[in-house]
Amino acid sequence: MNDTDQNRTSLIDLPAILEQTSSAIAVTCADGMFIFMNQTHQEMFGYDDEELIGESWEKLYDHETVKQIKETVFPIVAEKGVWRGELAGRNKSGELVFQEVFLDAISTGGLLCSTRDITKRVELERRIRRDEEQLRKSEALSVYRSTISTLAHDLANVLSASVGYSQLLLKKDDSNGDYQGYIDAIVRSNKSALSIIEEMSSDVYDEDLSFVEDAVQAITSGITISKGLVKPETHIRVSLPEHPVLTPLPGLSLTRALINMLQNSDAAMELGGLIDVELKLATKRVAPDWPRHMIGRAETDGTWVLEVTDNGYGISQQELAHIFRHGYTTKENPEGHGLGLSSLTQLLELGAIALEVASAPEEGTQLTIWLRESTKEAGSRLDVSSVLHDADYSELLPSVAANIAIIDDDPLSGALIQGVLSRRGLSAEVFSSGRAFFSADLNCFDLLITDFHMPEMNGVVVAARFKSVRPSAPVIAYSGVKKVAKGGLFDAFVPKPIDLDNLVAEVERALTRYRVEKNETINS
Repeated sequence: MNDTDQNRTSLIDLPAILEQTSSAIAVTCADGMFIFMNQTHQEMFGYDDEELIGESWEKLYDHETVKQIKETVFPIVAEKGVWRGELAGRNKSGELVFQEVFLDAISTGGLLCSTRDITKRVELERRIRRDEEQLRKSEALSVYRSTISTLAHDLANVLSASVGYSQLLLKKDDSNGDYQGYIDAIVRSNKSALSIIEEMSSDVYDEDLSFVEDAVQAITSGITISKGLVKPETHIRVSLPEHPVLTPLPGLSLTRALINMLQNSDAAMELGGLIDVELKLATKRVAPDWPRHMIGRAETDGTWVLEVTDNGYGISQQELAHIFRHGYTTKENPEGHGLGLSSLTQLLELGAIALEVASAPEEGTQLTIWLRESTKEAGSRLDVSSVLHDADYSELLPSVAANIAIIDDDPLSGALIQGVLSRRGLSAEVFSSGRAFFSADLNCFDLLITDFHMPEMNGVVVAARFKSVRPSAPVIAYSGVKKVAKGGLFDAFVPKPIDLDNLVAEVERALTRYRVEKNETINS
């Protein structure tokens, strides 16, 4: 057989060869009609054998795409003989099919088309862009909220102290009548200002703090974005329930937290490694036998855990207790602003019930977020007041002897509460921050009263740490921002401006319950 005969035989076998390739191949004649199409190309667009033979290529595209191909693609093919790019076609069911297309001009005037289905890649890129845009908006909103919250907190502190001291003056029997009128006017004016602050801060926090959202969807978004942020050598292995897990924690907050956790794990593995992400019921948890540190109160009934476990260089036991502290880092040359894992403590304000870190040097680290599952439907609101203890003690002890700790970054407010309690025969000590409070002997305090929004350690973190030492001691919080998820750590929550009589009643109610429960424990 000569060369000519061999070439002829190859051409005869060419359709069979094209059928065997994994690429989607099609050939059109000069009139744009399909004269050949392999099975891969047919299946890509959902057509049966030879159903498209004799049909125009235009059948696979929208009108606008056809116009684009004729005006921009074909002139390039006519000039250069080839074209490569991406097009969006339509399959037989009308669904979009994103393609990477290679066009070659053939001598008969037709085209040889080789195409690859990139629909999954395009949809993934779109989802990443959408999630990143949502995160950017969320971050901007978070900065706005933080600014408003700080402003509201500082103003509320000053005005609350003014209202409180004015109320004390009004109670004095020897006050001049005219002065009482002036003082009463000051109280009304300050209360009006506080109501404006409350409305402003409530609008800021009302948008997403008490909605039920799907943790699975939030985690999936975090994984999608993180895969583009971690090192190529880092593998993320994911295990999620097949059904939604509804929690009161805002979805975007959980997504941001997961991205933070994954980036920390990735940084702990210099040459890349394995990160396991798992959402499961707390009752099914099998945790590694490593030293651990927790803030909050973990439960196993009706709770889920999100675990992020890496095989990085780990954290020493001495460092574990500081890992959630603002500005703390184990890196020798830290980048960024030193927020790190301390930002996760914000989740305790938003609906998470506990945070946990377990680690061993040269073995790895596991970060865990404890989530309470909601029985509400997705998108419905929660009654955040329901997380408080609701026992009713109608008979209060007139003045229960106790040692009380007060934490407030505003000295005027702290001194006001201390003075009111001392009049009832209650011993109270004021601390300007959580850090100052935890340097004292916590075992000598029977009750904690704390401001909710404070720098470094907020009321949730302070209450969680205090409860870890004194689990049965009551905690009362107060704040100018009322719409906060309290996480079940508080025995009472008093709004600003603080009604002093109401605060004293809550203190005596909490102490009465504490004494009753303590006596029941002793007697049992």
